[in-house]
Amino acid sequence: MRAIQTCLESLGLGAPVHAGRLTMVPLTAGGLRADSSYLLLDEAMAAGQLEVSEISDAGIVANLLATNLSDKPVLLFDGEELKGAKQNRIVNATILVPAGAKLTLPVSCVEQGRWRYEAAGFSSSGEALFAKGRFRKAERMASARRMKDARQVNADWTPDPAHEAGPIRGFARRAETLGDFDAGQSAVWDDVHEALLETGRRSASSAMHDSYVLRRGEIESLSSVFAPADHQVGAVFYIDGRAVGIEVAGSSRAFGAIFGKIVRSYCLNALGQKPPFELPAPEAVRAFIAAVTGLDQMVSPSVGMGDDVRLDGPSACGAALISEGHVVHLSAFSKAAFEPA
Repeated sequence: MRAIQTCLESLGLGAPVHAGRLTMVPLTAGGLRADSSYLLLDEAMAAGQLEVSEISDAGIVANLLATNLSDKPVLLFDGEELKGAKQNRIVNATILVPAGAKLTLPVSCVEQGRWRYEAAGFSSSGEALFAKGRFRKAERMASARRMKDARQVNADWTPDPAHEAGPIRGFARRAETLGDFDAGQSAVWDDVHEALLETGRRSASSAMHDSYVLRRGEIESLSSVFAPADHQVGAVFYIDGRAVGIEVAGSSRAFGAIFGKIVRSYCLNALGQKPPFELPAPEAVRAFIAAVTGLDQMVSPSVGMGDDVRLDGPSACGAALISEGHVVHLSAFSKAAFEPA
């Protein structure tokens, strides 16, 4: 998809911002749209315009039901955490829930030790899956996409007749029939358990959220140094001077809405003493962006609006959501990021 190349090649570089082991290089808008025509998860939930619940009274670990009550699409970013109901979940991919639609969300549990109602529905926890977990999830999902022909999987899909359910059921059925949005539940639980061990904390329900809560002071101290710059639509993140990942949204408003969650997701993996390292030079940042631009792209219909793109190559992996020819969200990670130096 040329949309990814056009997007990444249009980005400008800001001055690196550094704190502890974490460095952020801001990416500023070039030819990207200045605003977005959709609502973001937190604002939609706060306004009562998005409801997320278990798929049924019994519940299914891998699926939730999103009901968009607004007249605009609602954007959920890959890895955002939903807290409540029978157990906390993360969204497995960036998804645009159509206006006025009910949509089945592919999710993963990040609270292995609870399967009972804590609340009737879900709220936003204000956090996202930590960077190492998102990298591993992206790697698994890209590998799985390579092992199937997405076009063939979805070749027999057609929307339901309009008289049955209008715009709602078609998207819900689309979600149910797509088989390549599984993030590997057992592996997600392993990643969460490892994060709890690395942060030196215990959790009664093995909840990822406890990693953030129990080390909140350190994470807030580190993350407080970072703030979105004017016209910032993305960032390249470094830990200990090594490129870890890139995040890009389709507008500065959308990136600003997810900024805190994204920064804290990297902070969780950047706690502790910092070794000596140099700040990244512009040419090194450009080289990492170019490597992401050159990744193989595996395209499949999203469970909501637009196309889901899995990115993979020898050096990096990730995912993107493309809608109406524009990048709504892109994230990618270096495969060497979390290997021993």
